[in-house]
Amino acid sequence: MSEKAIFLDRDNTLIEDPGYISDPDAVRLLPGVELAMKSLSQAGYLLVVVTNQSGVARGLLTEESLKKIHERMVELLSRKGALVDEIYYCPYHAEGSVPEYAIESDLRKPEPGMLLQAAEDMGIDLSVSWMVGDTPSDIEAGERAGCRTIRIRTPHDDDRTDNHLEEFQADYTVRNLVEAARVILRSGPGASAQVDAADEDEDVLLNIDHSAAGAPESATGVVLPTPRTPHYAAAEVATLPTAQAIEDEPVGDFEPELPAPAAAAAGEAATQLPEEDTGGANRVRNEILRELRQMARSQMAAEEFSVWRLVGTIVQVLTFLALLMTVKHLVGQPQELMKAQVWGILTVALQTMALTLVMMQRRR
Repeated sequence: MSEKAIFLDRDNTLIEDPGYISDPDAVRLLPGVELAMKSLSQAGYLLVVVTNQSGVARGLLTEESLKKIHERMVELLSRKGALVDEIYYCPYHAEGSVPEYAIESDLRKPEPGMLLQAAEDMGIDLSVSWMVGDTPSDIEAGERAGCRTIRIRTPHDDDRTDNHLEEFQADYTVRNLVEAARVILRSGPGASAQVDAADEDEDVLLNIDHSAAGAPESATGVVLPTPRTPHYAAAEVATLPTAQAIEDEPVGDFEPELPAPAAAAAGEAATQLPEEDTGGANRVRNEILRELRQMARSQMAAEEFSVWRLVGTIVQVLTFLALLMTVKHLVGQPQELMKAQVWGILTVALQTMALTLVMMQRRR
């Protein structure tokens, strides 16, 4: 029997992307990814990471270092009950500085090689599988492999105006993996986990049933391309609560971009949602709500801090000091009048700079 899978990009999809990661301790999971992965696993999907790692070809890290980074990522996910079934990576790049890796490879996205290799190794039916990533190369690789695709929109994408000109357009566009999970569980063929299409601006609220799952197994053996028996825990398929069943403050004003047929189908599916409100589900739901609120608070705190505001504060302090020096020379000896004028001009310049920085901060 063919398996269905979710192919996941690594950077900016599962973990933060500060650049080329060379230290396992630098691995940071993105908020909510473990919730989405647990829900998708319980829905019967294999979770396969497919990632370009040209840093190996560029001499920035070794394959051994990359393996340790992936083991760290798998460890962090498994601590939260989310398991990876396999990781495929491409260390090659034609412009690399390490000769043995400085070659063209059909494994490197946007080529679909890693997805095709995984399908062969793990018996995956690509026609019922999904590719989720944040770059055009992820979407192209997924479409060329025959998968449905979801693009995770990053702040960098918001600054671009040519996204619509890309040759390969994703089937859906979302903000993060948890929203991608909602789309997949709603849109998958024959999926028993459904989402109310009337959910307005909530982040994903995944109602995961852990009662039948047991303790999660450890996921090890991060290699390419040796396959491994899937390690996701057997459990009942997760169901997502309706908007009426959840009381939470909406976060943002974003809704995934859905084609009209999919939206209509989701509306019909919403009327067939099973009514389920067990004590275990409520506990899990409350846990998820707490984590989402913490995510929102963290985001607000990050937005409150601004480099512009910090620089503006420093400039304002310097302005005050310059003003004091101006007054000092004005009340001093007559020969210090010239110094007072210089300090006065400096005070005006600094105050103008401070006001400019404040205006830039407000505009942002």
